[in-house]
Amino acid sequence: MSEHSFNPSDLLSLSPRAINGFRSRLREVSLAWAGREITAAGKFFYLSFKDGKPTVDEFIDYIYSQIIPFCIPAREIRESHQKFNETNDTSIWLKLSDKARNLFIKARNERVISGEPGELILYIILEAALFAPQLASKMYLKTSEMMPVHGADSIHMTYAPSSSVLTLYWGESKLYQQLSSALYEIIKSILSFISPKEGRTPKERNIDIIKDHISLPAISEDFKKELLEYFDPYSERSNLLREVHACFAGFDYSVYSDLRSVNKDEIERYFQGKYFSRIKDACSMFESKIKDSGLNHLEFHFFLIPFPSVEELRNKFLRRLGVASD
Repeated sequence: MSEHSFNPSDLLSLSPRAINGFRSRLREVSLAWAGREITAAGKFFYLSFKDGKPTVDEFIDYIYSQIIPFCIPAREIRESHQKFNETNDTSIWLKLSDKARNLFIKARNERVISGEPGELILYIILEAALFAPQLASKMYLKTSEMMPVHGADSIHMTYAPSSSVLTLYWGESKLYQQLSSALYEIIKSILSFISPKEGRTPKERNIDIIKDHISLPAISEDFKKELLEYFDPYSERSNLLREVHACFAGFDYSVYSDLRSVNKDEIERYFQGKYFSRIKDACSMFESKIKDSGLNHLEFHFFLIPFPSVEELRNKFLRRLGVASD
């Protein structure tokens, strides 16, 4: 891109405080995984421990605090920030918070997406772990009465200045008690995403969304014009577009129940050892499902987080939103 092009760190929706919060709430297991017969990489996390217990409540508070940048387009957040600087009126942020919360509730009530924490968790992982900003707010668009939107749970991007490659992340997130069920549903969603319906694929419709509704924290008109060239098949830049399916699976992990019998000082080390083995099994399962589904021509980034109870996570998040769980 030209000299006026962006610094990727300038495009992050999450604040430095939010990124630091990510590091406090989640620990990463150091495991360099790459698929043997597929193009894939992975990052594997678990909830940080406090006094020998996983910090579920703190994690819910953290992800809830990020609903504004997840739900609200970056342009509207910028405008609100400018108004606050001019007026010092804190009600501006309260109104924005209420709007984001109401969008989440509306999504749940109308079932346009699940309205559950999985999509929000994936959004945070992509921004805080891969430094890939959200390219378009799917939550905002899906809850618009005039904008029926299907396809990926999220759309994010990174840019490599040295090669001019733009990496587009199509997000899929699933929270299930059984890991195998979460992986099955991820593969099912991707197959649906790339399969034609009425002559066009949901992926093609999502590209139209990108063209019409780019939402980045810092974007000039010149950069927006250059960015759109990556999605123009007649542009040389389209040859530098890389697509990755970012897949997040959250699942119930029975090892949490075993921790009651482990010495408190040894709990996290014990957990890490068990989880390390589970990750390797999960990666093998994920790779097998991709090959069996004929998706091994695609590229993937796999994210994993085990929870004491996915149902508990879901219910506590909904209560944090102020709505009753089903």
